[in-house]
Amino acid sequence: MDSTVTIWIDKSGAVASPPPDRHLIAGGVSIAVITICLVASLLLLASNAPAWRALERRRLAAWDAEWRAIGPLWSGHPS
Repeated sequence: MDSTVTIWIDKSGAVASPPPDRHLIAGGVSIAVITICLVASLLLLASNAPAWRALERRRLAAWDAEWRAIGPLWSGHPS
């Protein structure tokens, strides 16, 4: 009766563990990609609020400046 036994060796010729299964590697890569996507999404959401506030301040400052220029013409009261 013939049988074959696979033995894995390292560079020095010592017996080593078999390489990881391709399903294990694919699972690890999938988890890494999902984690990176989640972190990127959280960073994008976290940066959205300060940017929105800065743009809103700028918009309100422009609105205020225009109102100071036009308001007296409508109301008849000098500013």
